Amino acid sequence: MDGESDQKIDALVSKILRIPLAGLSNEMTPHDTEHWDSLTHLTLIAALEEEFAIDIEPEEIIEMYKGYGILKSIVLQKMAKSITK
Repeated sequence: MDGESDQKIDALVSKILRIPLAGLSNEMTPHDTEHWDSLTHLTLIAALEEEFAIDIEPEEIIEMYKGYGILKSIVLQKMAKSITK
C-alpha cells in the first residue's frame, strides 16, 4: 500500500481517538491511550470498515485491540486484498 493509505488511516484514528496526528505511534495501545476503550475500539472498527470498504473478522477485532501497529497492519492487509479482488 502507499503512504496515502497510511495517512488516511492515521487521520481517521486520530479523529476517533482524539489524538493529534503527531501523537500516533505504532507502539501505542489501549492501555496507554486515554480515549481508546472497548466502546471506542468498536466505533473505530466500524469507521475503518465503512471508510475503506473492508470487512474485519471478530478475531481480527480482538487482535487489533493489542496496539495501533497491529491495527494498522491488519487494515492495510485488508485494503490490499480488496484491491486485488
